[in-house]
Amino acid sequence: MKIRLKTTMAGPDGSFQPGQIVDFERGRAYALIEGGYAEQIGGEEPVSEPEVATLPQPKTAIIKTGKARR
Repeated sequence: MKIRLKTTMAGPDGSFQPGQIVDFERGRAYALIEGGYAEQIGGEEPVSEPEVATLPQPKTAIIKTGKARR
């Protein structure tokens, strides 16, 4: 996925300057876009927000009984 960097970035893959267009794998590109460090440029489908699962609250809490350990 091609992205345009907003900040300087350096790592094992090299060093990159703001405004530079780079091609990263989708997961890494998505992380940089979500972090505000890059913006997506055309050519691929837009990055969408991941779905978040919600769980219902438990009906009862666990209550510890007995002596406390020292």
